[in-house]
Amino acid sequence: GLTTASFDTAIQGGRTNLVKIIESAANLGFEGLEIINKKEVWRKDISDDIKVNLVRMREKKQRYFAYGVSFDLGLSDDTLRWRMMNKVREAILLAAVTNVSYVTLYGCLTEEGAAFAEKKDVLVKTIKDCLDLAEMKHVTLCLANDNPTLNGIANLKAVCEEVASPNFKLSLDLGQIAMGGECPVEALKTLSQYVAEVL
Repeated sequence: GLTTASFDTAIQGGRTNLVKIIESAANLGFEGLEIINKKEVWRKDISDDIKVNLVRMREKKQRYFAYGVSFDLGLSDDTLRWRMMNKVREAILLAAVTNVSYVTLYGCLTEEGAAFAEKKDVLVKTIKDCLDLAEMKHVTLCLANDNPTLNGIANLKAVCEEVASPNFKLSLDLGQIAMGGECPVEALKTLSQYVAEVL
C-alpha cells in the first residue's frame, strides 16, 4: 500500500490532492492506500470525503487499508489530551463505517521536552481508554514509531506489553528504527507478535 504521508509536501504546496493520489497509486500498481487525516497537511478535515474516495478506489480495484490520525496522546494537559482522544474515537467510528480494519496513531509523544519514561503511563492509559470502542467496532489501533521520544525497540515493546490487547498493534517504521541507531532486523524479531504493518 501507499501512505498519503509520502505526499505531505506536495499536498501543502497545492500540487496534488487525494483524487490525484488515488489515480497515481493505481497507475503505479499499489493495492491500496493509507489516508492520514492531518489538518496541517490537508488544511481541512477530510473525513467527509472518505466515502466518496472509497468509490473512486473501488473503481481502480484498490482498497483502503488504514485510516491514519496524528495526535499526541501523552499530553500533560488533560483537557487537550481528552480532545485528542475524542479525535481517535471519531477515527475508529469512521473506520468502522467504511469497513477499514486499522487506525494508525501518528504523532504520539511529540510534546516538546517530553521523555518516554515520564509519558509512557499517560500514553498507555489513553490508548486503553480508546480501546473499548475499538474492540466494540472490531478496529485495531496501530501505534507508529514516528518520533524520537517513542521510537526504539524497548519503548515500543513496553507500550505493547502494558496495553496487552489484540486490538492494539504497531505500525513499525523500519527506517525510523535505523535512524535511531537500532537494527531493523532485530526490531522485527523482537516485536513481530505486535506488528500489524511495516513501513
